[in-house]
Amino acid sequence: MLTPSRNPSDSRRGQALVLVTASLFVMLGMLSLVVDLGWAHYRREAAQAAADAAALAAAQAALEASGGGSVSCGSQVICQSTPQNCANPPQSPPSDNFGSGCLYAAANGFRHTGPQSVRLASGTTSPPPTAPGVNARYWVTAYVSENTPRLFSGILGNAAGVAARATAIIPPSTGGGCIYVLRPTGTSVTNNGNAYLESGCGVYVNSNSSTAVLLNGNAAIRATGSGSVNIVGNWRGNGNAYIQPAPNIGVQPAADPFANLQPPEVGACTSCGVTLNGHQSATIDPGVYCGPIILNGQTSLTMTPGLYVLKNGITINGGSTLTATGVTIYNQGGAITINGSSGATLSAPESGPWQGILIFQARNNSNGATLNGGAALRVTGALYFPNAPLTFNGNGASDGASTTLVAYRITLNGNAYIRNPASTPYSGGSSARVALVE
Repeated sequence: MLTPSRNPSDSRRGQALVLVTASLFVMLGMLSLVVDLGWAHYRREAAQAAADAAALAAAQAALEASGGGSVSCGSQVICQSTPQNCANPPQSPPSDNFGSGCLYAAANGFRHTGPQSVRLASGTTSPPPTAPGVNARYWVTAYVSENTPRLFSGILGNAAGVAARATAIIPPSTGGGCIYVLRPTGTSVTNNGNAYLESGCGVYVNSNSSTAVLLNGNAAIRATGSGSVNIVGNWRGNGNAYIQPAPNIGVQPAADPFANLQPPEVGACTSCGVTLNGHQSATIDPGVYCGPIILNGQTSLTMTPGLYVLKNGITINGGSTLTATGVTIYNQGGAITINGSSGATLSAPESGPWQGILIFQARNNSNGATLNGGAALRVTGALYFPNAPLTFNGNGASDGASTTLVAYRITLNGNAYIRNPASTPYSGGSSARVALVE
């Protein structure tokens, strides 16, 4: 009896079937892993959104409960450094700021129940434990987590945990200011050599750079009285440079205090300009000066009270002096430069439409203002250079008893003393706003 012979191709077909089946298993496993990883990423992003919302809502509620002033822990503002579980369901309306945070976490899909956890911690210590180097009046940290079930790759485990954390702060109270540096990026304040800047009211630097303020050598910035130094980014000191007291970093940008200040209407020229040489002296009246004002040698110029529109700036050289009482200078074009050992005694109007405004440089005029050499500058009023750099050079005894200085960028190589802000109808400084810092 004959036995049928086996076809070798049948064996190969069986082997191929096994290989295909195994390959499909691996491919399906990889696909399920990709799907589960994508789902975990989505849930992690959702947890972060919930943590951000909870921290901000709790901090905002604390700010509103304090009326924007000092934060006092109590029934409406919770101070609890150990994370506290949110109630489930959250109370609505909330009875305290933690309740507000828990409500916002729930609105973003997270509650303290089952596989989810929502906890809040807060305090008035500075810096917050989760944000070293950040000054705060009050902080809230939200912790959100979830055990996410695996959709397909259960063979690797029953669940994968996702977690998120966020910290919101109420920045320190800073009040009004004497000095505003508006440039939003890069190094905005540079002090070199033995440069010394002293302010009796707030100093605001809006740059978000890690070297927003750069101090070299023995340079220093010192805030006195109720003043403080406030930097959106950070600062760097080389050599023996310092800022005293320690600045507030990571703050919100300060508003331009003169953003609503409107330029004057400019009429026809009333003067072609003024040039004095040698020992000449002159007295001039308000008007539109289409040519430059230039003082050379040992000259002396007096400006009577009123509004002066300069289309080509002003330059004071040598030992010349400028005296101006009750004046506002609108510098439409050109630069303002005081050189050598010249001096200037300037004061703004004490009333009227230009009250407190001493120099207003046109917003489209980016020519830098320079106070150079051994200049002795005495000013009372606001100096406004919104889109221009301002430079103090040499060892000038620059003294502003009541001055608000606003510039796009400042370089200081000499000394400047400002005790009080100018008395104007305008105001600035950082309004009380909560901010995420982590």
